[in-house]
Amino acid sequence: MSFVVMSVCAGVSRGGEAPANEAGSVCLPSTTDPTPGEKTLYNYSGGNPEPNYSVRFGEGALIQVPHSPKGSGPGVLVTGLAVDRTYLTQVYLKGKRIESFRFRLDAKERSQCLFIKEFYLTWELWPANRSPACKCKGATSTAWQ
Repeated sequence: MSFVVMSVCAGVSRGGEAPANEAGSVCLPSTTDPTPGEKTLYNYSGGNPEPNYSVRFGEGALIQVPHSPKGSGPGVLVTGLAVDRTYLTQVYLKGKRIESFRFRLDAKERSQCLFIKEFYLTWELWPANRSPACKCKGATSTAWQ
């Protein structure tokens, strides 16, 4: 299994508390439950592993990524991420780290969306307003710690 990530920007910095007016967020939309049968363009989650994903931003707490049939359930909105800081993001599947990359929130695009493309099992990070996969309306909100 291979994972590819599109990151916004690279650099090194330590995360910390962000003032409310300088805080950003990352949406983690619900992942799709696997479906029976072979993977096809009509069955994009066929044969995928059981979606037990979690994500950590910097030194923050591990956040469980929700899953639901067809990814239609509510996501998680991680708030309070400092703007103009770089975060090491680590993605886990069943407790095993499968991907890590750095990204930076900036003042122009404070809201990001981290999601998996189930057909290719690739993780992508996009500005939330430019991501058709970003469905965080009604999401559970959790503060970055």
